[in-house]
Amino acid sequence: VTCKVAILVSQVAPYLQTVEQVCRRHDLEAAILAHAGNGILFIELRPSDATPRLIEAIAELRSYAKEARGSLIVERCPVDLKRRINVWGEPGSDFFLMQRLKNQFDPNGTFVKGRFVGGL
Repeated sequence: VTCKVAILVSQVAPYLQTVEQVCRRHDLEAAILAHAGNGILFIELRPSDATPRLIEAIAELRSYAKEARGSLIVERCPVDLKRRINVWGEPGSDFFLMQRLKNQFDPNGTFVKGRFVGGL
């Protein structure tokens, strides 16, 4: 399961500690690629077949990312897990703008129907 986290640069080190704690609590392993200069982290959570533990861990990591004024999206995961979680997370305050743009450029809902954040 691959997650992409975007947080403030100043929050990268504390967030890495959080990832370690969450993984320990849920008996998961994590491989992390962190771009400390821009606040982007890629987290590979293993094992990918530990669905209940992954659901809880992703929810916790997403919550911590939000507290750090950031976001977490699930970029890659098994289909079974994808059906049980919201890979994009909750829509932000800019969702209304995204919705208006989608409606303007795709009024019939033809393109990638329902596959983007908030079901766009």
